[in-house]
Amino acid sequence: MINDYLYELIDNRFRHSYSEVTHESRKYNLSEYKLEELVDCVSGYAYSSTELVENSNTALVTIKNFNRSGGFVNNGFKPLNLSKTPKVHQDLNLFDLIVAHTDLTQAADIIGNPELVTSKSPFDRLVMSSDLVKVIPK
Repeated sequence: MINDYLYELIDNRFRHSYSEVTHESRKYNLSEYKLEELVDCVSGYAYSSTELVENSNTALVTIKNFNRSGGFVNNGFKPLNLSKTPKVHQDLNLFDLIVAHTDLTQAADIIGNPELVTSKSPFDRLVMSSDLVKVIPK
């Protein structure tokens, strides 16, 4: 799959960039970090079905925006009429990193998959749903 290929590319790049090669072995200059030391993870907006509408300038980004084989799906947006104000960072901008942390598909194909938000069109505002997490680098 594409994730395996990307992992291999990143792993090879890491080994090439951050290792010191000797004739007998490789030495790695590695440090160990907890995830929360590197990023903040923000949970999505808990919406109700009454907030889903036919037309709106605001859209909900959900797991429907995740292609099962990788990639952001632009036609997965759900028009949304907000009944409350989303929390800070629940709004999404282009190139924000989101991760699916629930997956109701039968095979759970997308749980844990990351995606970059690559489109807002035709909406002015995007809000992520509660089945997503936004990853913000520190």
